Amino acid sequence: MLDLARMEDQKAGEWERIREILDSALKLRPDQRQPYLDEACAGDPALRSEVESLIAASEQPAFLDRDLLPSLTPTLNMTAVHAARTIGSYRIVDRIGAGGMGTVFKAVDSRLGRTVALKVISHSSGSGDEKIRFFREAKAASALNHPNIVTIYEYDSDAAVDYIAMEYIPGQTLHAWLASDQRPPLHTLLGYALQAARAIAAAHAAGIVHRDLKTKNIMVTTDGTVKVLDFGLAKQSGLGGPETQSGAVLGTPGYMSPEQAKGEPADRRSDIFSFGVILYEIACGRRPFTGDDLPSTLYAVVHQDPAPVDPAVPKELAAVIERCLSKNPEHRPESMDAVLRELSAIVDRPGDMPKRSDVGRRTVIVAGAVTVIAAATAILLPRHDDSRRVTYSIVAQQMVEGKPVGQEYIASANDTFHNGWRFRLRLASPHPAFFYVIDQGPGASGANRLWILYPRGKPAAAEQLLTEWYVFDQNPGSERLWMASSEKPLALLSVPGEVRDPTLSRRILDYLTELPPASASATRDGVQLRAAGDVLGASIELRHQ
Repeated sequence: MLDLARMEDQKAGEWERIREILDSALKLRPDQRQPYLDEACAGDPALRSEVESLIAASEQPAFLDRDLLPSLTPTLNMTAVHAARTIGSYRIVDRIGAGGMGTVFKAVDSRLGRTVALKVISHSSGSGDEKIRFFREAKAASALNHPNIVTIYEYDSDAAVDYIAMEYIPGQTLHAWLASDQRPPLHTLLGYALQAARAIAAAHAAGIVHRDLKTKNIMVTTDGTVKVLDFGLAKQSGLGGPETQSGAVLGTPGYMSPEQAKGEPADRRSDIFSFGVILYEIACGRRPFTGDDLPSTLYAVVHQDPAPVDPAVPKELAAVIERCLSKNPEHRPESMDAVLRELSAIVDRPGDMPKRSDVGRRTVIVAGAVTVIAAATAILLPRHDDSRRVTYSIVAQQMVEGKPVGQEYIASANDTFHNGWRFRLRLASPHPAFFYVIDQGPGASGANRLWILYPRGKPAAAEQLLTEWYVFDQNPGSERLWMASSEKPLALLSVPGEVRDPTLSRRILDYLTELPPASASATRDGVQLRAAGDVLGASIELRHQ
């Protein structure tokens, strides 16, 4: 058995030693630090690497050491938090992701040696409402003790940031499972939904309405346990602070209830509607309410009925979904407990479930008021060719004076980067393919210029690719990054470097923009793109300042 107390003391001692050496080094002139580190870190290269990275980060305005926090500038970039390595007693290990309210890091509690998920919001970057919701999330989730609800360990502030330390959950979201090629069978997915229903029923019993239920807020651990996350919009009976004002639309379009979409007060019946959306998505492989933009999506939620569920879905399940999705709250099930009882009865009869794991994946075409479903008795619409599929992720790293600071991390296309930082792409395909990466962005004169970043030499087919590092220059703005993949080489994109000929540049851009846009979905390995034609084409926009 592990001696946890001994391990805890050892980890705390190691971190204290790093702090002592760091504090001493920062008091020395730069030319005096190297001899000091030679002696203080003798024989321990890992210790020296840790201290040197912290010294480099400490010379930046956003370094998050306790002694330097009071001098922080008003703006705080969350990627700098990743490089800074510490918030309170938590040592940052990696960046997990970012959402509408805060950035989440994987971290280690230096006191207990416990791995946690650390959700962070800056004092200056968040509005008053965001800070209230951040507090509400901590307050609501910490009031609940349930095996299917994420556990909150601590809510605190560290000068420039507020943070919530919570249970670290290895696994992936229900959203990722539904989009995966290894999509579990319907019975397994309903088992996940059943666990989530238990969590929501427990929250309702405690007087808490989640108000933002969606597949991305349901995490499935590696052992199949479900955890409901993100109570940032939760409304708790007896919780202080302002309630949602009439006319304020809070929630996620496509999952919110009609009353939420209209800005009306939302009670537990609103959660039941959102849970019905999740059940529909599980059963049909698509959301019941979609639109080209926010207004059209909200219109569909309020006024339109979803297409019927797949005929292979058990009638009892279809009936539960239909009642949960009633526009009138009075016509929905009376409580989540009632939904739970019906869903439990359905899950307890696995023999009634379809055997195929891809129930609900048949293509649906909507044209005006006509809906055509490619059922088993009709002609099945063509599936995407597996060979025209690419998964990509963005690997990024902070740079200071041309040297890397902190660890590499998986970035989002929604992140904002700084001049001098670097990134590269990781691309993968199930079969050998020719990959192309093209950058379109502002040059020194401010005019757009085009660079073929990859391939660097003669094109060659490959199943996996990790490009070389690319560095953001001193010209702030947006870089559009084009990605293309084909089974055959593309002569137009095969000459690397800057495209100086305006005519050729226009031809390339015309070619890229005319490619049928690839569909995208999140997976555990990154963003998966599926080609809509013989050549896969997609673009992302990266902002830097």
